[in-house]
Amino acid sequence: MRLIGSLTSPYVRFVRVTLAELGVEHEFEVTGPFGKTSLEHERVIQAANPLMKVPVLTTGADDIIDSRVILTWLLTHHGSPEHFGAGFPESLARENVLTTIYGVLEAGILRFILRGSHPEIDMDTGYMARSLKRMQSGFAWLDRCEDLGDSFAPPEALLVCALEWMRKRDVYDWSVHQRLAGIHRQFAERESLVSTRIPDTI
Repeated sequence: MRLIGSLTSPYVRFVRVTLAELGVEHEFEVTGPFGKTSLEHERVIQAANPLMKVPVLTTGADDIIDSRVILTWLLTHHGSPEHFGAGFPESLARENVLTTIYGVLEAGILRFILRGSHPEIDMDTGYMARSLKRMQSGFAWLDRCEDLGDSFAPPEALLVCALEWMRKRDVYDWSVHQRLAGIHRQFAERESLVSTRIPDTI
């Protein structure tokens, strides 16, 4: 089994955390971050994923091309009642939590990419203002969410990956959300998160 992706992508990290929690042996083929991928790795990614995105999980029989689909496949094929994510999603509420974390992360990534590649764009008007409001609304909702933080499962794993990515990239100050900050403190030193943390040098 082979995972293709960058060290900096929060989606790739989410899959790496899942693989670690489930104890799944795999090869990790590290590509460059967005905009800095070699031509060779661009060809590898495009051959496996028509959308030219990471992560890609190659199982030997199939290429799986989205982190949420990869999560489902891993839990189906490698999960057990004792493992991380057992029974996920336990409810529609938990699905909504995961979807909201994906949404705020997508908005943050959009802002980060455009801030770096198009400095002429006004980040406080139009769709960019909407993306910030989406993040603020999503994080505020998550901060009130009772279906988050009781255990370490896929939503909590993605949340920590998202929070740490946003802090490292200076995209959003989530320290104002005290409950989310507490969940981060609760799980940040978990081995699967420590071992997959974005290096300081990147």
